Amino acid sequence: MRLDEKAMNVHLHISQWQARKYDRKLSQEIASQYQADSDVGRYNKVIIAREAIKVIGRVVNEARTYHYDHTLPWLDNGARILPAKMFDEYSKRMREFHGKFDAEVGKFISNYPDLIEQARIELNGMFNGADYPLLRELEYKFKFDMYISPIPAAGDFRVDLNQDEVEKIRKSVEDRVKRAEQIATKDLWSRLHEAIGHMADKLTKSDTVFRDSLVNNLCELVNLLPMLNINEDPELERMRREVESRLCVSEPQELRDDLNKRQAAKQAADDILAKMKGYIGG
Repeated sequence: MRLDEKAMNVHLHISQWQARKYDRKLSQEIASQYQADSDVGRYNKVIIAREAIKVIGRVVNEARTYHYDHTLPWLDNGARILPAKMFDEYSKRMREFHGKFDAEVGKFISNYPDLIEQARIELNGMFNGADYPLLRELEYKFKFDMYISPIPAAGDFRVDLNQDEVEKIRKSVEDRVKRAEQIATKDLWSRLHEAIGHMADKLTKSDTVFRDSLVNNLCELVNLLPMLNINEDPELERMRREVESRLCVSEPQELRDDLNKRQAAKQAADDILAKMKGYIGG
C-alpha cells in the first residue's frame, strides 16, 4: 500500500501574543549607565503578568508535544505525517486542545483591561500605554489552526507535457515520498533508542532519583509505535515487542524499591541498546 493510501499530511499552526516589548529608551539608558555600546544588548519588558499568559502557553506546549509525539516528520512546509490509524484519536485530542486554547484566550481577553492596570502599577516608570495592542487587534494575535492535506501521489500526476518530462516529475515525486518514509522510520528508531537510553542512564546508580515518567513515557511510546510504524518495519516491531516484554513489566515504584528488579531492568536496557546499534547508526 502506498504512503498516500495509509497516511496524510497534517499542519498545525499555533500563535500567541508573547506580552513582551523591546524598550529602546531603557536599553540605551542601561548601556549609558555601564558606558557600553548601545548595540550590546536589548531590554525586553514583560508587559503583562507572566502567569496570565503562561496559562495559555501551557496549553500550546501540550498541544505541540502531543502533535509531535503522534505524528512523523515530513520533508518540508512544516507538515507532519499522520497515519490513518491515528486520525480519529488525533482529531479528538486536537479538538480538546483547541477548546482549551479558546477558553483560556477568552479569559485572558476578558481580563485584559484589568491586566493593563495591574501592569501600570508593577512597571511603574517603565509602563507605556502604547505597548499594548487594542482589544480588537489582540484577538488576532491568538490562532490555533490544524488542517489536513494529501500526501503526493506520483500516479495521480497528469499534465500536458512531454511524456519524458512527466515521467521525470513522477519519479521525483516517488523519490520524495520514499525519502519521507525512510526519515519517518528512522525517527521512530531514534525515539525508541532515546527513551531506552534515558532509562539505562537513570538506572545506573541505585540511589539515582527518577520520576514515574521515566517508565511511563517509554511504555506509552511502545503502545503507540504500532500505529506510527507506517512502513510496517518488522525489525522495529520485533524490537518494540522486546522492549515491552523486558522494560514495561515493572512499575516505577518497584524499580525504586527492589534493587534486583532495578538491576535487571538496567541490564535489559543495555542489551536492547546494543542490539539497536545497527539500526540507528550507533
